[in-house]
Amino acid sequence: MATTGTIAEGAKLNMQVTPGEIQCNKCGKITTISFKETDALTGLLLFKCKFCDSTDTKIIKGKSAIVKNIKIETD
Repeated sequence: MATTGTIAEGAKLNMQVTPGEIQCNKCGKITTISFKETDALTGLLLFKCKFCDSTDTKIIKGKSAIVKNIKIETD
């Protein structure tokens, strides 16, 4: 993390990734998707319908980020 020399130096970032969902524009079915470290972020296979193999899909869940907690400690 790029925090060296800032007020956030030494801060920890904990993230929990939840699966997203895509809906196929061809067959209408909904597919759950999740990212793994080995997934290529630019690969269309991640957004491919598992039912009909179409890549004509739209993301319907998983485009947001929610901050649940910020904890500030001072010495």
